[in-house]
Amino acid sequence: MTEEEKKETKEKKAKKKLTVQLLRETRKPPKENVERQKEQRKIIKAIKEALKSGPKTIPQIAEETGLKSDDVVWYLFSLRKYGEIQEVEEIDGYYTYKLVGEEKSGVETNEA
Repeated sequence: MTEEEKKETKEKKAKKKLTVQLLRETRKPPKENVERQKEQRKIIKAIKEALKSGPKTIPQIAEETGLKSDDVVWYLFSLRKYGEIQEVEEIDGYYTYKLVGEEKSGVETNEA
């Protein structure tokens, strides 16, 4: 790469950086989106806190967090999709869920 090509590449990167910076300054996300994201993070944190004490079913998580069961289902499936939780066993028609990497649960499972 010649010196001239290096200079052009640097200029393009600088221009791109300025464009991104300008867009960030002028195009802020709507406040309702920011608030919704904060609420979602709060719910996810509450669910994870509930699961820290060991595997739980959807009704148990809903009761502990004060969330509706259908909301718990939605967030659990999202967390499962991204590998943050996993199903452990089925109890009375409900699966129990635990955090991935949490080995200090009081429930032993016999996985084959």
